[in-house]
Amino acid sequence: MAKVYPKRNDCGVPESQWIDGKCVACGRGRYCDMREKDTIEQRVYDWFVRRGVVSNGAMLYRSEAVRYVNRMKAAKATVPKYIQRFIDTMDEQQKGKNNEKQK
Repeated sequence: MAKVYPKRNDCGVPESQWIDGKCVACGRGRYCDMREKDTIEQRVYDWFVRRGVVSNGAMLYRSEAVRYVNRMKAAKATVPKYIQRFIDTMDEQQKGKNNEKQK
């Protein structure tokens, strides 16, 4: 059985702070619905924080994450499997969007 890791949204707000599947961290009566595609594992977010790609508590831009990992791969650096899976998932989602646009 696979281990389940805590989730965060792209803005770095942990799942424990969401209310009824909505993130209200921005305040002022605004909220974001937390869809599966808008969440990432805590360890993925932390990995990018440790490498300076994003500041803790700041928005993780997925395009920047992809560029960073691609630069690491080009430099023959080791990338953890869970990071590679995260990037692969984003690639699949992007291909799905492109296919929908072509219809």
